[in-house]
This record gives sequence, C-alpha cells and structure tokens, in this order.
Amino acid sequence: MPTRYMTHSANAAIAATQRRASRTDLHRLGARLADHQLEHGARALAAVINASTKLQQLRNRAMALECALARMKTRQAGSTA
Repeated sequence: MPTRYMTHSANAAIAATQRRASRTDLHRLGARLADHQLEHGARALAAVINASTKLQQLRNRAMALECALARMKTRQAGSTA
C-alpha cells in the first residue's frame, strides 16, 4: 500500500476517533439545560431567523430590481422602434 494512502487512512481514523470523543460532550435529550445554555440557544435561533428574514428581503429586492430592469428595457425598445 502506498504511503499516501496509509497516511490518508490514518488521518481518517484519527478524525473518526475525535468525532466520537466530541459526541460525549453532548447533552442527553431528557437532560435539563442550564440557563446560560438556554440563553445561548435562544440567541443562536434568533440569529438564524434574522438571517433568514434578511435573505428573503434580499431575494424580494432582487426580484423587484429584475422586474424594473425588464420594464426599462421594454420602454427603451419601444422608444427606439
């Protein structure tokens, strides 16, 4: 087996053990969270909702600008004809 494949396999094994080790830090589903953990989760959720709202606003603005550009092109085509 070439060295580069052995190195890749070794790195994959190390990464897998690190992932398993990090899973032990997770809370169980029925465990009660501390107040600071709840607050952190609420802030993270609010940030996601805020980002989603802003993304939707950007999409709406992009659609409005596309429509305005189409109307402008239609007017220009009509005035040159």
